[in-house]
Amino acid sequence: MGPVIIVHATVTAQPPFRDQLENLLRRLRDQTRAADPGCLEYTYYRDIDDDCRFICVEVWKDEASLRAHLAAPHMNDPNSRFAEFTQGEERVEIWRSSPIPVEEFE
Repeated sequence: MGPVIIVHATVTAQPPFRDQLENLLRRLRDQTRAADPGCLEYTYYRDIDDDCRFICVEVWKDEASLRAHLAAPHMNDPNSRFAEFTQGEERVEIWRSSPIPVEEFE
């Protein structure tokens, strides 16, 4: 496998809306996994220090796959917007990365 695109996106729910945000994030995850070719991983994790903070780890085959995901209907559906449930800014970091065979560390 050649270089991949890795995305970390962090979003924090307003405490009264944590469950609604979590349900929305589950739906986005499921739609992305089902509909977006080139998606190698798309998983949300809850921060162990703050149960209102969610971190999404995405791995994409290439930049074109990520761009197609961002333009996909499920990402642009008004029902996919979560700003009303969150506090603070969403933080997104994107990297290009190449896998290293584990044998190099043995």
